[in-house]
Amino acid sequence: MARARIVLWTGEGQRRKHIAELVGVSLPTVDRWRRQYVECGVAGLTGRKPGCGGDQVPPRTRGA
Repeated sequence: MARARIVLWTGEGQRRKHIAELVGVSLPTVDRWRRQYVECGVAGLTGRKPGCGGDQVPPRTRGA
């Protein structure tokens, strides 16, 4: 939820320092999640590890 708030408040024009204070995280954390969203969209905000969400392997490729 905090990751989504970071992105939403960024879109509203909030300064990163203010966002960090509101969410209770460091400035590098704000920067990381903003960057993840720019690079990967919503998929970049999910999961525990940084990085874009990968495409799943189609079933017929797995069965081959």
